[in-house]
Amino acid sequence: MKVSVVMPVYNGGKYLRAAIDSILNQSYTEFEFIIINDCSKDSTEDIIFSYDDSRIVYLKNEKNLGVARSLNRGLDSAKGQYIARLDADDIARPERLKIQVEYMDNHPEVDVLATSSQSFDEKGVLFEGHTSTDEDILKIDFLFSCGICHPTVMMRKSILEDKCLRYDNAFNKVEDYELWTRMLSMGCVIRSIDIILLDHRLHQNQVTSVYSEEMIQKLKKLHKRTLNELNISYTDNEFENFCNFCLSEASSDKTNYQMLCGLLEKILNSNKYNRKKMQRYCKGFAVRVLKDKDMSKQEKLNFCRSSSFLSFLDTIRYSFCK
Repeated sequence: MKVSVVMPVYNGGKYLRAAIDSILNQSYTEFEFIIINDCSKDSTEDIIFSYDDSRIVYLKNEKNLGVARSLNRGLDSAKGQYIARLDADDIARPERLKIQVEYMDNHPEVDVLATSSQSFDEKGVLFEGHTSTDEDILKIDFLFSCGICHPTVMMRKSILEDKCLRYDNAFNKVEDYELWTRMLSMGCVIRSIDIILLDHRLHQNQVTSVYSEEMIQKLKKLHKRTLNELNISYTDNEFENFCNFCLSEASSDKTNYQMLCGLLEKILNSNKYNRKKMQRYCKGFAVRVLKDKDMSKQEKLNFCRSSSFLSFLDTIRYSFCK
């Protein structure tokens, strides 16, 4: 068996048929389709039973386990060389498996392969989500947020077994981000191709449509782990500012930005990331601050004169020449 497609579902009857059809109609046919029903109370099971296709492997949880544990049950059951993910409300494009299998076959060094996606809602296409194809930039992206779209991913089963990797239920709802950062810390290779192979549905029932307090606390725990792995020192205020920035909630006052400058400088000097590319990221951050429409000219002037910003500029000065 070449590919195992793993898809958990909980009360997903409304969009489930479109998701199932998108896999069964793939141009690539050497796969098993593992569907894990997490104790759904709607029409989910009836929809699954309406298909007569030997490639479907149906697993039903005896009790509601949540996404992370349901995914792990799918991984444990998978017989494929590669694991492809799909959510029960998304649609895989017809060539998805074929393109990803060919890439993984030709790049044995890659452990996880993501793709770009297109998001849509009931009104139609909203936007395209393009991930970086530069491996170093992708690592930097993961420092601040989940750099790839989970249901686009194809993973190498052997790396999951060799390194005893599974989703961590303690990070349920952000289990994908936790797994990718853990894999990166182990030296695994995560890459993305800029081809749209998934239509990602947006709707009000999605768990991640808004940040809940539970999700925020789990993301903060992840960010703390990542910063600690860099062996850098930081204050509680620096950490809170960093988390707010990662959650796109940073305020526009100069003290906030000054603290961020100091922490970004420490991150850059940790030498965990490609220095030139991290410098360019920091350059983009500096430019964004100076373009902030909510800051007055005097605030920007005071910010530019601050010791933290001047030190920050000195650290990234070479990137301004590129």
